[in-house]
Amino acid sequence: MILQEKEKWVDAYYLNPQEMFRITLTEPIINKAENILIFTFGKSKKNALNEVLNGVYNPELYPLQLIEKKAGVQIFTDKEAGI
Repeated sequence: MILQEKEKWVDAYYLNPQEMFRITLTEPIINKAENILIFTFGKSKKNALNEVLNGVYNPELYPLQLIEKKAGVQIFTDKEAGI
């Protein structure tokens, strides 16, 4: 599974509900970045963002939790997604 990938920096996986492939950067390369910008918006993301930041560690449900909390990580939201 892509969330456990430790060797590749980029990989593709198939999304059954959308019937398409998604290409994504993997956790090892993202965490090597000096600056990481995260954008989220919409009321539907409010609970997820709260769980990512304050909830129990569960990266299978909230993959953003794989990103190391360090200087250089910035999260941008609109009012609806903000916590």
